[in-house]
Amino acid sequence: MRQALRAKGVSVEVIEGVLADLEPQTDPVAEALELLERYPSRYRGEKAKAMRFLLNRGFPLSAALAAWERYSRMPNPER
Repeated sequence: MRQALRAKGVSVEVIEGVLADLEPQTDPVAEALELLERYPSRYRGEKAKAMRFLLNRGFPLSAALAAWERYSRMPNPER
């Protein structure tokens, strides 16, 4: 949504102000971790692919790295 608004010439300040009111205040690390758990076939257990997967979805690098750290510590028989 941010990219589409920027492409139409809407300023970053306006976009962030409006979206901040619309988006629930959640933990981006927890959201990123949920995506890693939900779509393991997208990155096949590889850190670089997982980072690209999360960064392409708009997560900050710090949140993506923290989510990967948590994910890699989780016991998972499917991995």
